[in-house]
Amino acid sequence: MKTILAFLLLAGLALSPQHAAAQATITTPAIPAVTLPSVNIPAVPAQRITAGHAMALGVGLFAGAVAGSVLIHGGALAAAIGGAAGLAVGHWAWTEAEYD
Repeated sequence: MKTILAFLLLAGLALSPQHAAAQATITTPAIPAVTLPSVNIPAVPAQRITAGHAMALGVGLFAGAVAGSVLIHGGALAAAIGGAAGLAVGHWAWTEAEYD
């Protein structure tokens, strides 16, 4: 009980108005506003990636990673190589199917 009362007394002294008035206030000089030159970015044409195209890429990525992992006997490098090949095949299959 004595410890709690001592703690409350010290906390009360630390938060007293006299203590706050005794603290020095630090002022910083105003920082001038900086203007940045404007940058004009050319308009980018809308991409033609549809939900079907995304699905073809996802299926190609998954199938390629599985096939690469199986054919090259596992490993992250085999899955990455197969995934890249699967993305290429999925994109090719979608663009060929789109022209038909």
